[in-house]
Formats: sequence, C-alpha cells, structure tokens
Amino acid sequence: MTWNYRIVSEKAPEGEFLQLYEVYYDDGKIIGMLEKPSTPYGESLDELQVDMNHMMEAFQKPVLSMEDLENAFKRQQSVAWRLEELQNEARS
Repeated sequence: MTWNYRIVSEKAPEGEFLQLYEVYYDDGKIIGMLEKPSTPYGESLDELQVDMNHMMEAFQKPVLSMEDLENAFKRQQSVAWRLEELQNEARS
C-alpha cells in the first residue's frame, strides 16, 4: 500500500472548492483517503519542508472529484478500513 497527497474538488452551495488530502492506494488503485484535509506537519524545519514538498507534488497530478471518490468507495465493500491503521501502515 502507498499514499500521496492529492487535490480534491468538492461542490458546495457557494461553488466549487479545492483541498489537499492524503489518498491511499493498493496496486495503483485508490482504496481510501483521510476524512479531513491535510495540513503541513513536521517536528523540525527540515521535516516540514519535506512534507510541503510532498504536498506540492499534488499540483502535478489530476484533480480528483470528491463525488467520484465517495461513489467509488460506496461500490467497494472492501473499504472498511480504519484511517489510523492506514496512516500508520503507509508511514512505516
């Protein structure tokens, strides 16, 4: 399993907005994402810079649609994963 940051668009009554999420993959297929948008994190300036660089890579990838992701997750019965487990597994 792997993960990366992706830009996700979402529709709201006021219009469309974009946010950055951690998205998880298995064999190249999206299997899940964190419920809340991501914010940069680091325990040092260097770690924060590395995280920001990973976030910037999302701008080189196509924008994902929240509606499409939610529909795909509903169709995948195997998406009964826990967010904390995914985070820990991907980062170890």
